[in-house]
Amino acid sequence: MVSFSIMQFRCQEYSDELEVLAKNWLTNCTYPLPNGTDYPDYKDVVDVLKSGVNQADASFDLSAMYESEKNAYNYESNTCTSSCANYRRMVWSTASQVGCYRHFCARSDHWSESKYIMACLYRPVVLDKNERPYKNGTPCSECPFGPDCNHNQCTQKQTTATTPTTSNSTISTMPTSPSSSTGSSKSTSPEQPTTSVSSQLRAISHLIFAIVTLELIINLNR
Repeated sequence: MVSFSIMQFRCQEYSDELEVLAKNWLTNCTYPLPNGTDYPDYKDVVDVLKSGVNQADASFDLSAMYESEKNAYNYESNTCTSSCANYRRMVWSTASQVGCYRHFCARSDHWSESKYIMACLYRPVVLDKNERPYKNGTPCSECPFGPDCNHNQCTQKQTTATTPTTSNSTISTMPTSPSSSTGSSKSTSPEQPTTSVSSQLRAISHLIFAIVTLELIINLNR
């Protein structure tokens, strides 16, 4: 069980830019995520994936994934008793943005069967399996951009509007695999193969961090 009292946990926002990056990646039906060295737009970006043979199976419930994996993580030993890699990525304290997209991909060298792939991208995250995803301590005591704190999460006032990345993102020039060049790695499905889920994910991302916030408050009052 995780006991939350995080020194630099950032309040996350839904990112249209990361949604575009997820879309540009998934529409190529390739795997894994492009590396940040060759494709700078993906620098310090990590992915959480879910897949299914139909759209319902690939529906992404971040809160359910969070709940199913959080108890497997032991903070003291920094180990997992079962799968918790997604949980670690979702609560990585430096992550301040999340964006998601879903796409249908046919069986290929990258995917063992035709399926819907759902990807949520988080940023900025530099994963290190030897590091804990957050530091225990006084909430907001190590916020990177000042002492602003909201519900024990580091916040930053927006001073300028950001422009979402367009479809001309770096990944749009990513070479396709031999199978995708022949059209076999992508397929048209009668169930609307490409689906933007920003409205769903905005609501879900707010829900999961409401859960995190509640745990913070409960643990602080113990």
